[in-house]
Amino acid sequence: MEEARKYLIVNKTTIKYDNKLFTFLDGMKKKFMCDLDFLGNQEHAKIVYPLMHEYIKGKVYGLNHVISYNPHKHRKPNNYAIFIALCSEYRKYKDWEELAENIINVTIHFDENEEVLDPGGQTAMTCCCSHSIVYCFNIHLKDTGMKLIAGDTCILKNLLVNEDVVAKVKQLKKSAQKLARLKKTHRMCGDCQEWNIKLDEPYWKKRCISCWRIWKSTQRSDIN
Repeated sequence: MEEARKYLIVNKTTIKYDNKLFTFLDGMKKKFMCDLDFLGNQEHAKIVYPLMHEYIKGKVYGLNHVISYNPHKHRKPNNYAIFIALCSEYRKYKDWEELAENIINVTIHFDENEEVLDPGGQTAMTCCCSHSIVYCFNIHLKDTGMKLIAGDTCILKNLLVNEDVVAKVKQLKKSAQKLARLKKTHRMCGDCQEWNIKLDEPYWKKRCISCWRIWKSTQRSDIN
């Protein structure tokens, strides 16, 4: 039991990294063969992630677990682990820790307007763990080049992370939160595309102060 407890502290998932898992992943890969290359696409994920979660739900009890599987506690971390393994060359790794090195990058996901989704808003997006999320991150996997969608909570708290990935997730989330605050009090400059014009400025003002100074300087140069 003590060994299982240590395992969960490191991995979060209850699933053993063994041949039974590999056979399950083989079957899941065959079932969703046409979807695997699009799991990092927001619109595709909205459709296929729930189907994949249902597939896992019906078969996860047949896998080997380090402790008794409790769906209320373990379902989401196990879903996350399965998705990461599914999109990796899982047989080349000896355990979950080694598989973690396959995550090489994260990027923040944008909506159809190429804007970071505001915190607190309803994105209608689901993490690969099955949890509703506000910040949509793409997880990039090294060996297959595939991508997944996940929320920052899963990346930071579940499993399969390294220090570089953790630091980048925190930095991207901080930038997204800053942008969301700015959008409540400022509007975008037409030149630099930064949110630098206060909302209480006249509606006809399309340039921020910095861009206006550059424009003014250009006008003087043209006259001279």
